[in-house]
Amino acid sequence: DDECFIATAAYGTPTAVEIDELRRFRDEYLRESSLGNQFITFYYDNSPPIANFISEHEILRIIVREGFVDPVVIIVGLTEKYWSE
Repeated sequence: DDECFIATAAYGTPTAVEIDELRRFRDEYLRESSLGNQFITFYYDNSPPIANFISEHEILRIIVREGFVDPVVIIVGLTEKYWSE
């Protein structure tokens, strides 16, 4: 699965460049460990209804994008040399 439910809801599109960064982190780092795979499974099992709720409320989209997703994307970018292949 290639979905990034919460980030897509926050940005309003699945094609945002920031989401590509999160996908790359998932594929190159998280998928390489059992704990990472457990997190991915938990995320895919639980995030769709949360993302649907976020996508229906513009203020939540902004809060989640600016307060959560953007900071995670920044951290992923700053630490790329430690986790990338």
